[in-house]
Amino acid sequence: LSSWYLERLGLWRAADRNWIGDVQLELDNLRSIIPLVAPFDPDAAQQLACLIGRYFDAIQAYRAGIDELRRFATELRAETPGRVTLLTTLAHLSLRIGDVDAAGVALTEASMLNGRTGSPSWDDAGLARTAGELAMRTGELTNAASIAEAALGQALSPRARARMWNLLGLARSAAGDLQGAMAAFAEERDEHNRAGHEAFLAGAEGNLAEIALRLGDTAKAARHQRACLDLALALGQPVMVAYSLIVAAQLAASAEDWWTSVRLTAKADDMLKEIGQRLYDDDRLANEQLRVTAGERLGPETYAEAARSGLALDAPGAALLADRVLSMAGTTTPAANSLEV
Repeated sequence: LSSWYLERLGLWRAADRNWIGDVQLELDNLRSIIPLVAPFDPDAAQQLACLIGRYFDAIQAYRAGIDELRRFATELRAETPGRVTLLTTLAHLSLRIGDVDAAGVALTEASMLNGRTGSPSWDDAGLARTAGELAMRTGELTNAASIAEAALGQALSPRARARMWNLLGLARSAAGDLQGAMAAFAEERDEHNRAGHEAFLAGAEGNLAEIALRLGDTAKAARHQRACLDLALALGQPVMVAYSLIVAAQLAASAEDWWTSVRLTAKADDMLKEIGQRLYDDDRLANEQLRVTAGERLGPETYAEAARSGLALDAPGAALLADRVLSMAGTTTPAANSLEV
């Protein structure tokens, strides 16, 4: 039974919308068979648990994934390559919400175990990628870039190469190398396209949008962010939707539409807080500066009113507003004619 599920849903399969739908349909069955399989084939049981973790990563339900994998990590303690990836995936999801301490504990155990068992062939860079993410979250940008560059010098699967290009892009961006970051994120997008990993393609498009925006190319930023938003809505990825609101807010600000900018920023902050997603430091600082400038331009009372208006939006309404801003990017929209949804 475990072989059938792994063959049909295994972690080497492309994380596209069909895979997401298939795992969603089988989620309860997977939870049920894991404890039945564990005594006879512990590595297969751990692979099935990793599959559930990858599903929650794909739909960006990080806290739910952490809860599931913590339980599986406690119950499925056999020393196998599958447990290495189980712990690595738990660390990865913990980093998604900025829990550096929990991630460090899981990653340390995974690294020690990897020395005894090795990693699964289908997870050819998971441990290194998560170590690089931990370095990013703790401000060790040079170390993160070095991990990515060393891995990219090896033979990797398309998914692993995409993840390492992503890490390198993040490190370059945080270090101020925007052209280098743009090149890395373009490689990430191309690798995801080649592998058919729709679930992670939205993030690559969003990264390209953010760098284009920082480079002053608003039209290019808008194109990439609309591609990100379309994918995020189709796949049910709330983090990517929220990031699209942030970029749309920055574009609205560049057009002097401070009312719309504040509405989108307030809604995005609220969505990310509910999800538990933590922005990287450079993104957080950019958002804080946007809020400060908007407050100066609007005044405290109007700013507060705009923020309340944004929080009152439901998710579809906020996405629609963001899409309208992105479609109008590159034009100047006076604040008096700000968009309404």
